[in-house]
Amino acid sequence: MVGFFCLVALVVCYPLCSNCLPYDDREVVNIAVIMPGEYSPTTYPVSLSMHLAGVDIAVVSTRVAELLPNHKLVMNYSDSECSEILGPVRAIDYVLRDAVDLFIGPLCDYAAAPVARYVRYWDRVMVSTGAMAGQFKFKDLYYLTRLMGSYTQFLPLMSNIFRSYKWRHIAFLAHEDPSVHNHRTSCSFVINAMWFELVNSQDYEEEELYYERFDGDNATFQEFKRLLVEIQIQARGMCTNLSSTCCVHHKCA
Repeated sequence: MVGFFCLVALVVCYPLCSNCLPYDDREVVNIAVIMPGEYSPTTYPVSLSMHLAGVDIAVVSTRVAELLPNHKLVMNYSDSECSEILGPVRAIDYVLRDAVDLFIGPLCDYAAAPVARYVRYWDRVMVSTGAMAGQFKFKDLYYLTRLMGSYTQFLPLMSNIFRSYKWRHIAFLAHEDPSVHNHRTSCSFVINAMWFELVNSQDYEEEELYYERFDGDNATFQEFKRLLVEIQIQARGMCTNLSSTCCVHHKCA
C-alpha cells in the first residue's frame, strides 16, 4: 500500500521527452532507499519489499521523464533493520561515498530521526512514508517531507469524542515491548503523541491526565489487575479500543 503512494506521488501520464540527451550523457541523480527488510529484528508494518514495485515503476515513468528530462535515476537499496544505529549508518555510508542526492526513508522513527537532523548539513533531501512520531513536526530540527501524516492526527478525532461526551479525566494505557530499544511500539507512539499534545494544549489540568506503560505481551494476571484498579481510580470508564493492548479510558467531568 505504501509503495502505491510512492507510485501515485510520481506517476502521471505526460508526453515523453523529445529533446532528451542520450541516456549515458544525462546527469545522474542517486536515490538511496533505506527501509526495514523482510527479516528485520524489529517488526514494522511496512517493509522494503512493499516499496520496490512502486519505486521501480516510478523511476521509469513518463512523469519523471517530464520533470527530469536530462537526468537518470540510480537506485540503491539498504536494509535499516529498523535500527537507530544501522539506519543512520547506512545513510552516512552513502554520504561518505557521495552516492546519494535523495533519501527515501528511513521509516522507523528512531532510525529516521538522526538522518532527518543531518540532511540539511549534508545538503541532501529526505522523504519518508514513515517517521510518524509527533516530534518530526518541528522543522527546525527535522528536515524531511512525510508522505503519510503523523500519529498526532489521531488527536482531533479523540478530542472531539472527549468534548462530545464531556470527558475530562483521561487515562492512557500504552503497550511497550521490553525487547525493543526504548521499549517503544506503534501503540506507544500513538499514545505518546496524543498525550504530548493534550499536556501542551492547556485544555486539561495535570491531574486530569493519567499515563501508564505496560508490557501487554508478558504482563501477569496481578499486573493487569493492578492496572485496572488504577484506571478505575483515575478514569473509571470503559475502554475505547485502539488495539487489543492500546487503550484510552475516560470518566465524565
